[in-house]
Amino acid sequence: MKSSNAIEIITKWYQIKCDGQWEHEFGIEIKNIDNPGWCIQIKEDKKNYPSPTK
Repeated sequence: MKSSNAIEIITKWYQIKCDGQWEHEFGIEIKNIDNPGWCIQIKEDKKNYPSPTK
């Protein structure tokens, strides 16, 4: 996956999730780190996912 495609995918996903309330509690945080690279954290509402079965 090219980096430009990754940004487009994340942007489209974020736009779909934004509903006037979601974006105030959840979202994406992107930081640069010392040894060239990126740290990406995605906070998501877990109630939208099915519980794992045991």
